[in-house]
Amino acid sequence: MISEKQNPSFYELSNGCLKKVSAKKFGTDFEVANFNGTNELLTTTKDLAEALRTYLNDYNDTLIINTGDESSEAQRLLRYESNAPILKATPSLCTKLKLESGRYYCYYKPGYVNGFSSFGGQDIDFAYLQACEGICRDEFVPDASYLNGEEYK
Repeated sequence: MISEKQNPSFYELSNGCLKKVSAKKFGTDFEVANFNGTNELLTTTKDLAEALRTYLNDYNDTLIINTGDESSEAQRLLRYESNAPILKATPSLCTKLKLESGRYYCYYKPGYVNGFSSFGGQDIDFAYLQACEGICRDEFVPDASYLNGEEYK
């Protein structure tokens, strides 16, 4: 029996994650930016600020931004070691925020432990400040010799 459903649900299994894909996406080119189940491509500073606001809720939370490294080994390492969302930034956003291509940037929640206690209780949109100024951000460059080595495979 064939269903009469007008808006069918499609699921894609890639890299061990099951993702729901809109039927409208078939037949068009689209980029899977994240291997943790969220399919977000950051194009503007506002997108990054909203992602920071969404994903950084607890003091243990991190958000990783991919700036163009297409290495599946590096993605796999970050996905399994950090369990954090990995979002992809467009080259224009990387240029605007002075993010170097081929690196990963890890954002973490500001708090007393990080030395940001003075901002508590003030009327500051910290997500935008963090997105624009790079506060509470670390860089990560995968070591290709380790990723290609026998102990990792």
